[in-house]
Amino acid sequence: MYICNNIKTINLYEISKSLAKKNISSLELVKLCFEKIQKNNSNLKGLIYINENSITDAIKSDRRRHNNRSLSPIDGIPIAIKDQIMTLNMPTTAGSKILENHVANYNSTVIKKLIRSGAIILGKVNQDEFAMGSSNETSIFGSTKNPIDNKKTAGGSSGGSAAVVAAGICSGALGTDTGGSVRLPASFCGLVGLRPTYGRISRFGAISFASSLDQIGLITSNSESNAILLQEIAGYDVKDSTSINHSIECYIDKINKSIKGIRIGIPIQCLKNTINSSIMFNFKKAIDILKNNRSIIKYTSLNMIEYWNAVYYIISSAEAASNLSRYDGILYGSNIIDKKKISNSYSYTRGLFLGTEVQRRIIVGNYVLSADNNKECYLKAQKIRYSIYKEFKEKLTKVDVLLYPTSQVLPFNLKDNLKDPLKMYMLDTYTIGSSLAGLPSISVNIGKSKNDLPIGIQLVGKPFTEGLLLQIAKVLEYNK
Repeated sequence: MYICNNIKTINLYEISKSLAKKNISSLELVKLCFEKIQKNNSNLKGLIYINENSITDAIKSDRRRHNNRSLSPIDGIPIAIKDQIMTLNMPTTAGSKILENHVANYNSTVIKKLIRSGAIILGKVNQDEFAMGSSNETSIFGSTKNPIDNKKTAGGSSGGSAAVVAAGICSGALGTDTGGSVRLPASFCGLVGLRPTYGRISRFGAISFASSLDQIGLITSNSESNAILLQEIAGYDVKDSTSINHSIECYIDKINKSIKGIRIGIPIQCLKNTINSSIMFNFKKAIDILKNNRSIIKYTSLNMIEYWNAVYYIISSAEAASNLSRYDGILYGSNIIDKKKISNSYSYTRGLFLGTEVQRRIIVGNYVLSADNNKECYLKAQKIRYSIYKEFKEKLTKVDVLLYPTSQVLPFNLKDNLKDPLKMYMLDTYTIGSSLAGLPSISVNIGKSKNDLPIGIQLVGKPFTEGLLLQIAKVLEYNK
């Protein structure tokens, strides 16, 4: 049949066309997804909740299509949702024990838009606890495995989103990306992962990790699929104070245009610092592909790259400490109440129900925000962040996009880095920069390593140039 048996050739974009031609029904699609869930998910640990209404919603979609009243190109297509995103009457736990029994009582804006477009909400997918992690190993639901090699991580924190797409359980998924949490899993699983411009997609209803960095992103099997999914969920939202009212181009039209004359910047630091031979080989291959398609290659520099990690972990930890202070066991969430001393209730609840990595970042965040360290740590990091933004802005006046690897490492074995937080934090080095600057960035599969592990290449553009990134990504993936 059509979906899930080979995600590399059957993708969301092709499914959309098959549905439009009535060669396939949404009901058949959902049933095939359920078959794949039953066969693979218990081992994969990708999907953690299945929407019981999927069949009913598929029947409604088929009825609309039969009456020529289809709502959008994604009407009837199953989409998986990261557990960070509020979905009415479904568990939304952020992978944390403190929210273990939490069921959302409203829909986030992106879910409302998907429902309005007729998409089928297939269910919720696994993630690192509160999106804090790069390997999807800090979730209360267990570690998500990479479908390409079950010994390897699927990446994090949106590892569940990538795993279910790569395994063919569904053809598209939403994740969140704070420092690389959509792009790294996409790279590790051989997919396309887009982090849009900060403010391009509403964050209303997404559980906060670091508010100035968090952004909802998309994971699909190819760039065309990403384009039609983005078309349905992008846009201004009055409920999100960080949302930006900017026009939305037709991404699927943009994606098919020539990239002749587009200026591609190659940071020399990434050429020097990328020591993995397979990643370097595919990085150079990507440059050759763009040259052959008559783009203009320009070598540039990102001198602030050495500060990206430090600045990111200071700012994100500070914001996490602030955002997660609400999980005190009083208003909502799991708790242990000490009737004699309220401070004990806080410490018992947070100590028992928040994981080690989350506690570590809260401690770091409170440290850098303390009166003694605020000026030297947090405020200094904010000043350096502005310098990082200015450098990106200046470089992107001379080129249209920047190109460099998504990750400096290949997918690694589960548990390999779990006990070494510093090593784990360094995994996000290449994805953090554009997050700090609020710029759109996309990871696209460019090839494989010698032992057949996927390798992603990353494009970073000016604000609201998602169409251009998708356009170049398509050229890279179709010529690799």
